[in-house]
Amino acid sequence: MEAAHSALAGDALGAVRRECEAIREELTVLGAEAARSLQERATVELNEADAPTQLTDAVRQLIVEGDLATAEEYLLAAREGNTPPRAQHAALADFDAFFPAVPQALADGITPAVITAVENGTTLGPLDFGPLSPGDRKIAVAALTAWHHVATRWAQVRTNTYVLSPALRLAGIEYEREADPGLPVASNLRRWVDLRDVTLIGKVRLPAFGTQADGRLRLLMTSEVTDAAKLLAWVQQDPSSIPVMIAFIGTLSPAQRRTLAAACAEHPAKPVLVLDAAALAYLASRGSGQFTLTERILAPFSAINPYTPDANEAVPEEMFYGRAEELSAVTDQRGVSLLYGGRRLGKSALLRAAGRRHALTEGHVALYLPLPSSLASGTEEIWDMISTELGREGIGLAPCRRAPTAFRRVRDAVTAWLDQDRTRRLLLLLDECDSFFDAEADAGFPQTTRLRDLMSATERRFKPVFAGLHQVQRFAGLPNQPLAEAHFGRALGIGPLSPGPAYRLLQEPAEVLGINFAHDSLIHRLLAYCNYHPKLLQVAGQALVSEALASRTPGGPPWTIDNDILERVIGSPDLRCRIRDTVRLNLNLDPRYKVIALLIAHNAHTNGVEHSMSTRALRQQCAEWWPESFTHHTADEFRVLLEEMVGLGILAGERDGWRLRSSNVLRLLGTPDAIKEELHAHDPNDTSTRLSISQARRPLPGACISPLTEGSGAGLGDRLTCPTSQVPVLVAN
Repeated sequence: MEAAHSALAGDALGAVRRECEAIREELTVLGAEAARSLQERATVELNEADAPTQLTDAVRQLIVEGDLATAEEYLLAAREGNTPPRAQHAALADFDAFFPAVPQALADGITPAVITAVENGTTLGPLDFGPLSPGDRKIAVAALTAWHHVATRWAQVRTNTYVLSPALRLAGIEYEREADPGLPVASNLRRWVDLRDVTLIGKVRLPAFGTQADGRLRLLMTSEVTDAAKLLAWVQQDPSSIPVMIAFIGTLSPAQRRTLAAACAEHPAKPVLVLDAAALAYLASRGSGQFTLTERILAPFSAINPYTPDANEAVPEEMFYGRAEELSAVTDQRGVSLLYGGRRLGKSALLRAAGRRHALTEGHVALYLPLPSSLASGTEEIWDMISTELGREGIGLAPCRRAPTAFRRVRDAVTAWLDQDRTRRLLLLLDECDSFFDAEADAGFPQTTRLRDLMSATERRFKPVFAGLHQVQRFAGLPNQPLAEAHFGRALGIGPLSPGPAYRLLQEPAEVLGINFAHDSLIHRLLAYCNYHPKLLQVAGQALVSEALASRTPGGPPWTIDNDILERVIGSPDLRCRIRDTVRLNLNLDPRYKVIALLIAHNAHTNGVEHSMSTRALRQQCAEWWPESFTHHTADEFRVLLEEMVGLGILAGERDGWRLRSSNVLRLLGTPDAIKEELHAHDPNDTSTRLSISQARRPLPGACISPLTEGSGAGLGDRLTCPTSQVPVLVAN
């Protein structure tokens, strides 16, 4: 590369061409060597794992095709006794059953013949109404009759209210009232209606119509459609961000539907779905009355992107995947109270999701409270913050009662509220607790102790949950302080998503939008590239949908993500930069992480990414590179650091040692020269992340503090209880 660059600078294009050919040949040789190495490794590990034949064949085929990153992911799954997830294609099956056959068969819209077929439970073209139950048939007849009534008497009924309510109910859209949005209408052939207090029935995949709509929906009723551009021009008359459902009383032909899809891709600013007669008839034949089916057949013609990588903790409910056990542990009255994990791994999103689930039960209230770093100067301020949040939920002391301090005001209000009804529960979700705990440790944990005591006094009907970085786990690991496991239970680590939910996060929303992957291995390649990191998967999903919209062809939907499209997404500078920044951000949580990762990466470049380093050898190398930090680590303390890095998705533990989780992590850490340079540039005077609690000193009576830190006190306690003949001697000055 350096030779080619020099030749290019000298304007010697012939030399540039020769150097590029040499590079291409060398890459071919290196790729073949890497494939042979992975094939040898796969043969051994697949036999050891007793992997099923189908998985073994898939790994070998991926190696032959040169897709080594995906082959490695399949191999990791086999070693863990798992099978890589596969798509069920339920959404595409529904779409294929609808389009284009149903629009072709119902070109005349909802006619009396269609309603009669529903009443008699017979077939009509591709639609079979026979399996409908009597109740579903009655609902379908009412919906189709209302639609037909509007189509044949538009001039008389266009200004009536609730005229399409039965049809919308069949589409899984229920609402409490209608209102006039006040939008200008220049034609008697269309009408705007504002639907309020909307509830969508069934599992929704599109946040724009679900949680982000806040219970509102704009309905545009029309009996004329000349072209898709005019239809979308009408939608642009609405300047709000409220999603729009267009109810076209006739039927859009397959050609009009495809034109609509292309037009929406060119103007993707507003979420729009178009419900027509053909779509309503198909929904009637299925009898589900769920929006789940409605969005499956209508969303492929829209340009909605459901991924929100910049939402941080406010991940829409529809796009929150996995974490089922963690959610149960947080919401369970006797479950965990301590969460820890790296940056951007979804701790805040998990707390928000737990709060939503908790609040679904009557009498259960959840408070989400991110703690500012300013609490480090005075942790007692937390009670004023809690009091404010309680007030928003209507929980407070009666006007006749007074409390001298914010703590007592909160304690008395919570206790009184819970005492009014034994079924009540209050879940306090405290996020970003690291600075708070650092300050608490220095003061002897006064507020943490009060929170623990309030939890105990209410029999855990009031339950605080603390979330933070790995510092939280380290606090919980030391005894004789309020955060110890005996008080708040074990600390729960939040790491990368497990393969199943991560796969569904990419596959399911895309399929609802009419986007199919040419092969499952493409999804697994992207999972490997993002290291199963939930935020990065949101970034990748958003980029995939945007690329699919930009690549729409006249023949779709559906549209297919092939290898070329995927490589464009993976190769985008934005995604590459975000992934590298996220890995580095987590390594920078503790300078020791960075040194460990770089040393293992150096070993991987030398001996192969599959080569493990023993704990002893790795600890020895770390001590050589950074003696000021690693020399005094015990073997157990060093192992804790390594296990934390496993939780971050950077390392993998083996029987004989430790290695990088995958070759993708190695690629993100840099080339051999870059890693050597970074190791040599490491500042030996850098301070490692302190275990604040282990260095804190407990307050003693008489305004004194303990001569022992919590860490040394815990160590002394272990020695005193050790069954040995040795006598420990404590010396102080």
